[in-house]
Formats: sequence, structure tokens, C-alpha cells
Amino acid sequence: LRAVTDSAATTKGSRLTSQELDNNFLHVLDSANGTFTASGSGATSSSVQDRGRLEINLWDALSTAEKADMGTASLDVSTAVATAIGWFGANGGTLVVPGYFGLGATGIALTSKTGIVIEGRGPKAGFKAIGTSTTDGGGGIGVSWIRFTTNTRCGLRNLYLDNNAKVQNAVSGSVNTDCFIEGCTIVNGALNASIFFYGGTGNKFARNVLQTNAANSRGMWIGNVNASTEETDCLIDGNYISGMGASSIGGVLIRGVISNNRCIDGGNSGSGIVQAASANAHAKDVAITGNVCKGHGQGIQVGDPSAAGNYVEQITVSGNVCTTNVVNGIGIYEGRDVAINGNVCRDNLTGGGTGAGIYLSVGKRVAISGNICNDTRAGASRTQNYGILVNAATGASDIQDAQITGNVCYNNLIHGIFVTNSGSGTIVNLSIVGNSCPSNATSGIRVANVADGNIAPVICVGNLCLGNGTNDIRMDPTSAVLSGNFFSSQQTIVPTFTSLDATPSVSGRTVWRCNNGGATTITNFDDGMEGQEITILFNDANTSIADAGNFRLSAAFSSSQDDVLKLVLFTSVWYEVSRSAN
Repeated sequence: LRAVTDSAATTKGSRLTSQELDNNFLHVLDSANGTFTASGSGATSSSVQDRGRLEINLWDALSTAEKADMGTASLDVSTAVATAIGWFGANGGTLVVPGYFGLGATGIALTSKTGIVIEGRGPKAGFKAIGTSTTDGGGGIGVSWIRFTTNTRCGLRNLYLDNNAKVQNAVSGSVNTDCFIEGCTIVNGALNASIFFYGGTGNKFARNVLQTNAANSRGMWIGNVNASTEETDCLIDGNYISGMGASSIGGVLIRGVISNNRCIDGGNSGSGIVQAASANAHAKDVAITGNVCKGHGQGIQVGDPSAAGNYVEQITVSGNVCTTNVVNGIGIYEGRDVAINGNVCRDNLTGGGTGAGIYLSVGKRVAISGNICNDTRAGASRTQNYGILVNAATGASDIQDAQITGNVCYNNLIHGIFVTNSGSGTIVNLSIVGNSCPSNATSGIRVANVADGNIAPVICVGNLCLGNGTNDIRMDPTSAVLSGNFFSSQQTIVPTFTSLDATPSVSGRTVWRCNNGGATTITNFDDGMEGQEITILFNDANTSIADAGNFRLSAAFSSSQDDVLKLVLFTSVWYEVSRSAN
């Protein structure tokens, strides 16, 4: 009711119109007008905004034309948004976006605010980028049309954001604390990332949908590789990201969690998830768990192959599914104290070349355990070369103290587990224990070094390797220790040496049959491992072995039908254990 008579038409006690009520409300919200008077010892004056967290509808700040444009999103409402945000006081509040509106070059800027949340309510409630260009704001990775800077407990919730292929990022943030982006949908490309945050702590990015990004750009890049730009104590959870031109989720986290995200259809480029490093910053203490990564260059990338000498550390990759990626399901580059466990990596290497379910290039104290790495297809339709590939290629001690334990690697195009080196690369302290590697096209487990001693010591214990195409287990290092492995030869299959071969391979099995079709003098056994014991059953009278060279026998040996000779390899020489004429 009116407090005073303004005119004959507006007398004291008459009702206010709706517009007048709105104007009074906004008048009170203005900090210059809505002030409480201090009363009492030590009291201070305060505004309406300071008295609590308020909820304001953007509708109240729009012009008539801007209201009529809701849904069309052709007019720039940046000024109205800034006005509405200005109505909040120190405690912040929720700005409700009731529909779909345009945002021009000014966009939305939250700087040094506390507790302000911009929330969409209603179908497609949010904003479309209009009137901006790819170089708007001078270019660079920090350019965006929604910007967070040095805020606390601010966020975006349930907004539909159409980047409209305009600027580098849809949403960016620097040095924010406990802020969030949740339940938002961001579409139609950003030239760097849909969401780019760096240098903050305690921020959360959850349940967002990011779709159809521009070529060579990312879904989220959280934390950066420049000095002091890592994101600390960050959560990235439950996001659905598809159609990115580069990585779906990337950046540099410290004490971060990346969980339960679906990163799919990545255009066969970038990585589903990547934690990076540089000379200035590196990821540390990050858990990557429960994610699905499909159709990228790599499913999950730990470290950066282009940043030699710069490592990530204390990374756990567990319970993820990485399938149909161009190269590797999971790739580890320059990692320290890395655990890769309980992941499913199958049908990778869709782009040809060399790749695996899990690939380790450079690392110290890396544990690869309990993973399933296989190809689901048959014969030539398979693409995944290796279940697990360990390849030291760049320098001495590339890989130290690696453990490959309890994995299941089957039906891969070449080997189940393949360990090798090239150039000056070396591997120190490698254990291969308790793995199951059946039905691979060539070998269950294969360790191949350029020169003896490049990969040492190697312990290969308790592995189950059955039904592989050529060798169940084959090792080059003479220092390798084998014990308790189960081969096909320990079933009903006893392989036969190639007829007339003077240096037959004894890789991967302990029992062999010899059936030479003509006179053959065996001068050595290829692929023997230090400490390996072999038993040879002779089905011919054509084979001889001299007590000289690579053999130390009780006497020269000449075979007869059904003879048995048992030998053990020590310091590259085969010593006779026993013989029998049957």
C-alpha cells in the first residue's frame, strides 16, 4: 500500500502496481538504499545483501526487448547479467537463468566474488555466444566468454552453453577456490577447451555434458604446465564428453581425482584422459578411476612423450575401460610411483603401427597388476599387437623396478606380454609374476634385448602360458630367472625341434621331442635362459652332440630311438644332468 499521496490517482493506502513492487524490491537491493542502521555497542551498519544468500532471477534485470528475445538468443544480455550480479552482497546468492539468451563479447566475468551461483532452470536455460570472434580479447588460451577469476564458492549449474565456435574457451577460470561447474551442457566447439581452469584449489567439475568440440581442441583442461598453474585438490567426476578434436580430459592436477567419466568418440586423436608434465609443473598424487575411454589416440595417458625428462608421480589408474583407441589403451611416459591395476584394455591399436593394451616407455617403480588386455576378434581381424608392452628406448635405466603381476593377456595379435629395448634403453629389476597369457598369436611372454644385460635382472615366476602360436615363454636375457611357470609342454603337447636344425630353439618349454630326418649335429640351443632345464626325447638315431663348445657332457652323445637326455644351462653352457637309453 502507498505510504503517501503522490497524486489524486495514487492516494495514500492504495495498492502498488506489480511494476512498482518490482522497482521497490530492486531499490532495496541496491546497497546504497538497503542499509540497516547500526544499533548497540560494537554494531556496524550492513546492507540487505549482507544479511543472507539471496536468489535473484535474471528476468528482473532484462529489458522488454531482451525478455522478448528469450529463446532466440540474438541480443546481448551481458549488461543485464552484470547488473543482476551486482545486486548480490558479500555473501553472494543464486542468479536464476529462466531461458536461453545471447551473450556478446563482454560475456560474464566473476572476479573476487564469494558464493555466487549462476543456475539454469527450465529447458535449455543458458546462453549462446554471439558477436564475438576467434581473436576476441586478444587471443590466447585464457580467452573465454564466461570467466572466473579469484573467486570463492562460486559456480555454474544446469546451464546450456552454446559456444557457437566463437572463442578459445567457453568457460575459463584462474586461481579460484572451491568453485564448481556441474550439470552443464556445453556444445559447438571451443578453440582451446570447453572448460579451462588453472591455478586453483578445491574446484569441482561434475556431471557435465561436453559435445562437438572444434578440431584440435579439448573438452576440459584443468591445471596447466606453466609454473604455478596446477589445480590442487580437484574433482572431475561423472562427465560425458564426446566428439572432441583432441583430449577429452587433460591438464595437471595435484591431489586430484578423475572418476566415472565417459570419454568417447574422440576423433581418434588426443587422449581420453591425460595427466601432463613440463619443466615447470607436473601432475602428482592423482587417482584416475572408473572411466570409459574410447576412440581416442590413447585411452589414458600418464605423462607426456614429448616432455622427455619431466615426470608425473604417484598416479593410480584403476578400474577403467579403454577400448578401440588408435594406439594404446593406457600409456605411461616418464612416470614415477605409478600403479596401473584392474583396468580392461582391449581392441586397441586401430590405426596400425605398434601399440598395446598397456604401454610403459619410461618409469620408475611402476606396478602393472590385475588388468585384462586382449583383442576380442579372431585372426587377421585383430589389431592389438600386445596385451602389455614395456619398451625402453631412450637411455640408461629408462625403466626401473617394474612389476607385471596377475594380468590376463590373451588373444593379442603378437605377444601377451612383450618386454624389449632399443638403442641405449635399459630395464633394471623387472618381475613378471603370476600372469595368465594364453592363446596369443606368437608368444605368451617374450623378453627380447638388443644386447645381453640391457634387461636385467628379470624374474619370471608362476605364469600360466598355454596355447600360444610359437612360444609360450621366450627370453633373451641370460640372467633371467624362471620358476614355476606352466607351459603347453606341461600339458599333452610336446613340441618337436625343426628337423635338421643344428641350433633349435628351446624357448618357453621344458620338454622337447627330437626327430631329425637325417644326420644332424646340434651345436647349441637357441633362446635358452640361465638356469633353464630341458628334457629331450629322441625319436631318431640321427642326432649327435659333442662334449665340447657349448656342451659339457659325461661323454659325446649319439641318439637312439627312445633315448632321453636332460640338460641345464649355466653361464651359457649346457651341462648334462642325466641320460637314459630306453
